[in-house]
Amino acid sequence: MDFNLFPQLGNRYYNSYTEWGKHIQTNYKDEIAAVLKVPLNLRVEWGIFKNLLCGVTTVVNHGEPLPIANAPINVEQCHSIHSVQFEKRWKLKLNNPLKRKLPVVIHVGEGSDEQSKREIDTLIRWNLLKKAGGGAWRSHDHRAG
Repeated sequence: MDFNLFPQLGNRYYNSYTEWGKHIQTNYKDEIAAVLKVPLNLRVEWGIFKNLLCGVTTVVNHGEPLPIANAPINVEQCHSIHSVQFEKRWKLKLNNPLKRKLPVVIHVGEGSDEQSKREIDTLIRWNLLKKAGGGAWRSHDHRAG
């Protein structure tokens, strides 16, 4: 929700979210810094109304729990693990028995390269508590254009 204020960053097709992430962190530092200067509550409100105007009635927050009250859309909080590539100790976080009943959201397999394919298999292999699978996986499109 709080990242909806970012403009579309990137200028080409990327083989994976890791390639895209490294590219934008290197080439769009000023744009990223400018958005992060906007107070969190305003970024969250922007995300809520942006989704509402697009006809979205329910969103899953992918990130830290946010202080959201009386939103005109349903904002589901869940167990957020950034990604297989960028999250430290993701295996432990995925298999935390205290969060067993929470839905999990994680970037995985977002790309067309071999690494993206392998990380899906790695996640499935380490999903010891069987937290997600099948239709529960969600993806983002990190292509420019």
